Amino acid sequence: MLDDDTLPLVKPVSPLVSPPTYRASGTAWSAYVSLMSTMLGSGIMTLPSAMAATTPLPNAVLLVMTGSMALMSFRTLCLVADATEAYSYEAISTRVFSPSQVWVLRILTVLPCFGSMLMNMLVAVDLLLPFQALFSRTILCLVFALVTFPMCLPNTLHALRMTNTMVVTSVLYIVAVLAGHAYGLPWPHDSAVERPLNSFSWGGVAYAIPIQIFSYGCHLNLVRTYGELEHKQSMRWVIFCIVSTGLALFAVASTSGYVIFQGHPPSNVLAGFPVADISITSVRVVLGVSLLLKMPLAFHPLRDMLEVVVLPRLLFSTTAFSPPWFRVCITTISLGMVTWIAIRTSDLGTAMTWVGTFDGVMFHFVVPGLFLVSTPSSQFATRLPRCATEMGWGVVCIGLYVAVASLSRLV
Repeated sequence: MLDDDTLPLVKPVSPLVSPPTYRASGTAWSAYVSLMSTMLGSGIMTLPSAMAATTPLPNAVLLVMTGSMALMSFRTLCLVADATEAYSYEAISTRVFSPSQVWVLRILTVLPCFGSMLMNMLVAVDLLLPFQALFSRTILCLVFALVTFPMCLPNTLHALRMTNTMVVTSVLYIVAVLAGHAYGLPWPHDSAVERPLNSFSWGGVAYAIPIQIFSYGCHLNLVRTYGELEHKQSMRWVIFCIVSTGLALFAVASTSGYVIFQGHPPSNVLAGFPVADISITSVRVVLGVSLLLKMPLAFHPLRDMLEVVVLPRLLFSTTAFSPPWFRVCITTISLGMVTWIAIRTSDLGTAMTWVGTFDGVMFHFVVPGLFLVSTPSSQFATRLPRCATEMGWGVVCIGLYVAVASLSRLV
């Protein structure tokens, strides 16, 4: 556990201020639960559309491949954390990066936080699809922003962390409901789908990979959780278990949604069910409320980073907070941008591809590789295996290749 549990996951650490102290009291089980609560989220609802884009057999191969990529990036972060004895992206970067590189990373950190806010709003609005007969998408997005605005202003909202459990429970329920609906249905025939089953398409692969990588994402929480582990050797098994569990759940959700809609699942699989389906409607309500309450948790790290970028004096203080007027302005601008994008983006799958490219591929894969590449040139070089530099460059190159391939489909 952290001595100061109020510390945000990506709170900037000044070189003049000692990094947070970790009391290694965590267990393998607590680490597993924490990381699963971070990994399982809204991304699982777009996985059936990824299977439709790639067809079943290539999709299964991609799920294993992206899971292996996630496993590699997790291992990379653990190696760097071991060498530097730092347990956050910010603390690691201040040890192995130059000052200019640290600031670039701080700016890039805005992307996954902003992406999480956008996903929360998009999914919540899609879940409220039955109410769009009474209220337009614009009204629903504005109401969502207005309700979350006051919750984003305080420094800490510890009670909202409990909603992670609600989200995980909802996702498990979604997978169980999808499997129940798919049970007994026939497998789609070639005549029912756009392409022959198990055919290959580079466009489909470029669409699916960022979505799948985003679904495995729990990197910000992984470094912190690793620092809390009492027996750090157990982290290898924890990482293997979370990737294996995620792979199993993602495979069940993808296949079930694909079968239910006979090869044509919507980008948000829940949107394809009728309002009269009580089991799905109950999931919509629970998950929608959970995402509403999780919005401040996604915004707090974003606000912390923006405060340091705009007001650098806060970087050298452990107690100072931004002025109230600044906090109101930055909250209004951030929620306003998220709301505007959510109103104009009706396809959740496309949004997940953009966010997955920048968040899942770049921030969660390329950055850990750069950490490992930079560490051998620092005073921590003797704590790394001999092949650390080669492994780091391999991780970076694979991540960049996937990012370019995905972006080439979108632009």
